[in-house]
Parts: sequence; structure tokens; C-alpha cells
Amino acid sequence: MKKTLISISLVLVFVLAIALPLSGCSASNASGSAVSMAANRYGGQMALYDSTGKAAYDFSLADTVTPTATAQAANEPGRQIITTGSVSLETKTFDKTNSDILAEINSEGGYVASSNYNGASLIVQMSQNRSANITARVPADKYNDFVTALAAFGNVTNQSASTTDVTMEYDDMTARIDSLTIQQGRLTELLKQAATVDDLLRIENALTDVRAQLQSLSSQKAQYDNQISYATVYVNLAEVSDLTVTSGKGFLNQMWNAFIRSLHSLGRAGQGLVYGIIFLIPYAVILAVVIFVLVLIVKSVKKKRNAKKLKATAEHQAE
Repeated sequence: MKKTLISISLVLVFVLAIALPLSGCSASNASGSAVSMAANRYGGQMALYDSTGKAAYDFSLADTVTPTATAQAANEPGRQIITTGSVSLETKTFDKTNSDILAEINSEGGYVASSNYNGASLIVQMSQNRSANITARVPADKYNDFVTALAAFGNVTNQSASTTDVTMEYDDMTARIDSLTIQQGRLTELLKQAATVDDLLRIENALTDVRAQLQSLSSQKAQYDNQISYATVYVNLAEVSDLTVTSGKGFLNQMWNAFIRSLHSLGRAGQGLVYGIIFLIPYAVILAVVIFVLVLIVKSVKKKRNAKKLKATAEHQAE
């Protein structure tokens, strides 16, 4: 009720401020508009001033936004949290694990923001195994379920998570949007009441500025909403021939794991040698054919040369 009376009073003051300069327009020097307007950015004070510099109508946003709204919201149970996580996996069955991860993202109601695949299959190329970097966006309340499911698809070698509390920034942005929305409505009403072309242009300029600020803040808020609603999980998937042993940190366990890794390396070297030999077989066959053809040509040339020499010798003896 109190705010309503204040608003009515302000409107009356504004009407009087517009009417008085107009009533004295014939006696005054009409060198410009009797009403001017000033506004600052992001919603603070905005007022119309008469020719003497006195505020004819001031619609400060202080009566529409509680100064302590942000601090009050920050103490409420509901927080605005941005969740980010990272999981590194090893697998011997790259195709299946990759399919399982993509299926899990869909089942949790998420989506793949980006993905990148590198390398070739272990069977095709030994020097570079396949790997995948997947950026998954899943609903924030499904984050723990999704990360837990990933652990069942492969051997987890690294995992991390972080959260960012943006409650104060988010609530401050929301308050500014609310203030600008109210300010936009008031300027729209003033635009309908503009008495002169100069007043009309000034109000339109202020309205354009408010709308630009409102659009920018609304876009930023939409980005915050997406980051808060959906957690970001960076999934790094690597194809390996042997899984990394993560258990056991004692000296003997480390020695044993080092010995096992050396055996695996020796085995991979042997496999690489066999694969290399198999890889070179087609080239060896082609090279053997080329050498065989060259030998036949050389023998044929020598045979012809010998035949010519024998013929020449026989003719010489006959003479």
C-alpha cells in the first residue's frame, strides 16, 4: 500500500513537472526541450529533469530491489553450483567401452558436447593405440551416478572433481534483470506520455540502452543456467594391451609390478617383431619377383652374347 502511494505521488510530480514548463512555453525562450533525462547503466538512478536542473521525476530502482537481496539469497539453502569432473579410463576393448560410455550419457539425460578420437586399432598399428577425449554434459543431479557407471566400463587411472559456487553472482544478475525489466516497463509508459519530440527521442534512447543491458544480462544468465543445470565431465579413454595396476604401494609390490611391466614390454616387442615380419612379406614377395625377372633377363642377355661369339668364331675358322 505504501509503495502504491509513493508511485502515485511520483507520477503526479512528473505530470506537474511536464505541465509547468509547457504552460510557460510562450513566455520562455524555446531554445530546447524543457525536460531532459539522464540514466546510468545497469539500473541505478534514472530521472527526468526540468530546465532548472531539478528532478521532475525520479524512478530510482531502490524502491523495487531490496539492497540486501543478494546477501539474503546467499544464506538460503539453495545454492547455485557449477560442477566439473574428469575421469581417465583404460580399456582393452575400445569399441565396446566407447559405446557403453555414449549409451550411459544418453541414459542419464545428457549429451556429448565434443569428442575427439585418435590412433588406430592395436591389430592394425602397434605404435599408437586408440584414444578418445569426450566432453559429456549430464544433469547435475546425475553426476555421481554417471561417474560411478564409468568405473564399471574400464580401469580408472585418474579421477577429479571440482565445484564453483556462483550463488552471489547469479542472484546479483537476477536482481539486475528484475530491476531492468521494471525500468523498461516504466520507460515504455513514459514514452506514451512524452509531450515533445525531444522528450520522445531521449526516452527512446534510454529505453534502447536498458533493452541492450537486459538482453546482455539475460544471455549471461542463460549460460549460467546451463552450466548449473548440467555438470561437465571430461572423459579420457585409452586403449591398452595391459591395464595399469593401481593396487599395492609397498616396495615389494612396486618391484613385482615393474617386473610384470618389463615382461609385458618384452612380449609387446616380440609381437611387434612378428607383426613387422608379416607386414614386410608382401614387399618381400614383390622384391623376389623383381629379382627373379632381372636374373632371367641377365641370363638371356649373356646367352645371346655367347651365341654370337660362338657364331663369330665358327665363321672365322671356316675362312
